[in-house]
Amino acid sequence: MKVKTFTFQPYTLRTGILEATKNLLLQLYSSQELDENQKSENEALLEILDNHLIDVNAYARCKALQGWTSLCEAEMLPVKLLLDILEKAVERTLDKSSYVRKDALKFLKTCLEHNPFSGNLDKEKIGKQLEAATAKLIKLQGNAGVADFSVEEVWETIGKRVQIIVHKALAQDLADKENEPATEKVAEENKEESDKENKSEEDKYEKHAEEMEKELQEGLLKAGNLLLDEKLEEAVQLALELTKKMAKNEENAKDDNEDLQADLMCTLLKAALTAVKPETADIELPKDVQVEIKKKKETIQFLKNCLQISTLIGVASENVRMLLATSQTTDLVEAIDFIASAQQFGLLSEEDSALKLLEFLHSKDLALKKAVTDACKKIYLSSIDPEYNVEITFNGYVEAMKKISSMVHNARPCFSKSIALLVQTWVNHGSINNECLFALWEMVESKNKSECVPALHTLSIALAGKPNLVQEKIATLDKIGFGSRGEGCFELAKWAAAVLCHATPKITAETLTNPFRIPFTDDIFTHISNLLIKGVFKLGDKDYCGLAGYFVKAIFKTCLKPLSLIEEILRKMHEEVRKYNPADYPENKNNSTDAEEEREDVPLTQLATQETDAPPTQPTDTPPLVESISHVVLLRYVYVIGLVVEELHTFIYEDIMAEIRRQKTLVELERNRQRMRRSRANTTASSGQDDDEDGSLFDIKKLMHSSSKYFINNTEEENLDALLRLCDNEVLFKDNLLGKLLTFVQDCFTSRHCHHHGLRIVAIQTFGKYMQLSPNFCSKNLLKFVTILAKSKDSRVKIACIHTLGDLLKKFPNQCEPYSPFVYDCLKESDSNVRFEALVVISKLILSDMIRVKFQISSLARCLTDTDMRCQDLARYFFATLAKKGNILYNLVLDMISQLSIEYSESNQTSFEEIMNEILPHIDKDKQVVALVEKLSSRFKDKAEEVECYNLALCISKLPVTAKSVHAFKEALMESLPHYADKLKYPTVKSKFDEIVQMVRKQMKAEGKDECEKWQEVLDSCAKGKDSAKLAIAGLAEAVQVEPKEKRKAKAPRGRRKARKDSSSDDDGEAAVAAPKTPRAPRSQRKKVVDSDDDDSIIQTAARHKRKPAAKTPATRKQAILEEDEEEIQSPVKQRRVRGKKIVESD
Repeated sequence: MKVKTFTFQPYTLRTGILEATKNLLLQLYSSQELDENQKSENEALLEILDNHLIDVNAYARCKALQGWTSLCEAEMLPVKLLLDILEKAVERTLDKSSYVRKDALKFLKTCLEHNPFSGNLDKEKIGKQLEAATAKLIKLQGNAGVADFSVEEVWETIGKRVQIIVHKALAQDLADKENEPATEKVAEENKEESDKENKSEEDKYEKHAEEMEKELQEGLLKAGNLLLDEKLEEAVQLALELTKKMAKNEENAKDDNEDLQADLMCTLLKAALTAVKPETADIELPKDVQVEIKKKKETIQFLKNCLQISTLIGVASENVRMLLATSQTTDLVEAIDFIASAQQFGLLSEEDSALKLLEFLHSKDLALKKAVTDACKKIYLSSIDPEYNVEITFNGYVEAMKKISSMVHNARPCFSKSIALLVQTWVNHGSINNECLFALWEMVESKNKSECVPALHTLSIALAGKPNLVQEKIATLDKIGFGSRGEGCFELAKWAAAVLCHATPKITAETLTNPFRIPFTDDIFTHISNLLIKGVFKLGDKDYCGLAGYFVKAIFKTCLKPLSLIEEILRKMHEEVRKYNPADYPENKNNSTDAEEEREDVPLTQLATQETDAPPTQPTDTPPLVESISHVVLLRYVYVIGLVVEELHTFIYEDIMAEIRRQKTLVELERNRQRMRRSRANTTASSGQDDDEDGSLFDIKKLMHSSSKYFINNTEEENLDALLRLCDNEVLFKDNLLGKLLTFVQDCFTSRHCHHHGLRIVAIQTFGKYMQLSPNFCSKNLLKFVTILAKSKDSRVKIACIHTLGDLLKKFPNQCEPYSPFVYDCLKESDSNVRFEALVVISKLILSDMIRVKFQISSLARCLTDTDMRCQDLARYFFATLAKKGNILYNLVLDMISQLSIEYSESNQTSFEEIMNEILPHIDKDKQVVALVEKLSSRFKDKAEEVECYNLALCISKLPVTAKSVHAFKEALMESLPHYADKLKYPTVKSKFDEIVQMVRKQMKAEGKDECEKWQEVLDSCAKGKDSAKLAIAGLAEAVQVEPKEKRKAKAPRGRRKARKDSSSDDDGEAAVAAPKTPRAPRSQRKKVVDSDDDDSIIQTAARHKRKPAAKTPATRKQAILEEDEEEIQSPVKQRRVRGKKIVESD
């Protein structure tokens, strides 16, 4: 039955035979009761599948792997072949064909899920079980008087651990010797004296040789028994003593090489195992002992097979990690699925397997995102998935949620967004259902802090978009998060506030009901206010800034009158900050920071502490009130002000605009209902909220309701302009609390009394948030802001200014773009952190199309050779991404080459080469490459210095050349030969052009290689002198026949057609020859047509050409009027046309 399939040349025939072989194995030879002929046929068919795993054709290899996968799924794969096939499949994971890699990963995954050995293939656990089983077998055989074991197998089991213990024992022995130097010297002196005396007594040693040999054999036997009993440390100590005794009787008694001593001790211990094994003949044992020994041997063989499978899958896991770096979607999907299966069998940890996959959640490929979601679901939620577990209890939900909450809460910051996206995807797909959310709420209500905080953190992600579930648990949040437990743990209160932020649904134009809001007099806001105010002075708790952010956000999202509540909180906080006395908070002494120890007096102006009627820009007559306040307390206070301004910006431009759209929708519905009964003038907006907003920062709601017609009848742009004017007139320059605090914030980073860098940074960030409220206020204060960026010597202050200016460029690009060069200047700073942060901001703005990069591209290119590796990596990513955005990089590369060539003309030539190596390969379009060759070649004629010419030749050599563009590339260079012929006298330029010729020759076929040789001869001639260069250029033009590019023919107008053949042509069939057309004269040489005195001349001319007279636009009319006025001034006779009549007037 054996078929020689390798003799069949067509791969389609081989794949068909492999498919038939698989079907025969599955259908005819699936029975366990096979006779000898059937067994031989079965082995022959299996051999066919085995041989074609290394077939030369990829499709045949795929068919073979698919056959083995089907056999493994049917559990028909023989165990004796499993390890061999598995090893070959691991090699196929690195196959050059993606189809083969895909099928190989499928086979490995199937082998894991249907392996006949164990459900847990953890290598460490299996190794320990194998050692224990081997020790039990040896002990059982020793008790029976039979040592039927292999020394090599036993040493393979315990050898690594013995080597580690040996090195530790030698290191400890060496340390003991160093601690007793005097004793060692005395011992050496005694040894020398004893050696002299013992020379005469050498005969005594010979007599005692037999006794020493017996002592050595007894020690070896004892050490071997200790090894078999798993007493490795005692065996090593005994071997160390035997080694010392052996060393005393040798001439070279002392050997300082630790490795040699370790090898000697390991050899001695291995010999001890040999000494334990008796050389007697086989002994008949009782049947029960024989059965037990047989079971132990089968267990050991079973564990060895498990260990081999675990080792092979470990090698496959390393290959899979390499496949995760590919861009092939099929490879990525199978690799992700394999990682999930490997984790289930204990080959990978949960954290390692999940973190490797999280980066693919942000991919645009839906299949890849689905694969990652399903794989992570298999890792974390398999215990509550009906596909893997039929009986699911509430404790199972709790355990699964504990695992999820631990992953969410303990994740590193770089993975937090990816994990949040994963949890939200699970919630949207129903993998985390209501039972899971109920289990999380049960964990929240527990008194265990280690369960409550992670559960709240997970709920803050899972409940996004589920406001009804949050509204039901507001009382629980108030009790647990904002009560006494929240005062003792700011982290608990922070995540409770994060959950509360989801209580209000997002307002849209289709929302007909009034949004959910909690009255600001509710107890929950009372508790939040107390925590927010008192937390400013608890300097030991580091979670206050995060808590304040979520508290302010929760107030603006859920409070019915957020502005009134925020004003009340800021006023109370301001009073408490003024009254702050460190003696009232003794717990802060133990938690004082370095910044607190170096604190200085900070001025608090009277304008920021007292209510006055004068606007903040006007100076007051009373002197400023200066108080000594903790910098950390003041920093937290300014930070809260910044949070309020930031959330106020969101509240105005998002929430208020959404409310206006909702009101428009309600008005339209009301008009449709009452169109016949009520006029449009009496239509008003129906809002179910209270219009009384007394005490707020500014009555935005009252303003909107009082002028509802104004907002509702206006367009979106007009409403946005109205809100901008509102920010200018109400928030920043009117007599309100935020306007007063603005001056105080400016003092915190401009005053001479404030030297605390943390306070200055927070004040700068807060001032930047003020500037984002209004473009007018931003443009007025930009110069002050940029001055701080340019003159500050503190790198942390510079970084804060860079990020704030980046936010302003994104918000108001027109006002802030003239100041963008100040950010580019930060790329030249000596501090690497400043350069990196500036590069981060600039790259984000450019890639998001917020600013245009022009001549500053050279500053970004210098970052490719920065000393900081972070800047280099980010610059590479920036240029790789910029190259994908149309022709931006192509349009900028010439200016960049010119600037860098001048800069690196005298020094740092290697830096210029490194930059070009990174940037020029990104220009991969054939037309752009040829165009760059022409432009760079034309610049040789303007260059005189050797370095500049070398840089141009270097840039040409770094351009990517493909088989399609090589002919155009060669022709462009050969046509441009007159430009660089005289520059080939420089050896460096000549060497680069030689490299270019060799590069072109590799890409050319046999026909074009002759032209390359002639081109090389011409270059060699040009390098000798002018005369030979002229002759070589002329010879090249004749031999190669380089023709200039033809100009693109002008396209004929669409309305015109080709002239038809004359119908009166001759009968002999010859085509009529058209008369040659005279070329049209240029516009400047054409005769001007003088208008006739006839009024209808324009109409007649238009009728003659069958065209209508061109309609005059307002701009042309204005130009005509101006020209007519000039004619009136210059000419004594002026003509006017009135309704088709020409009137001539003379002076």
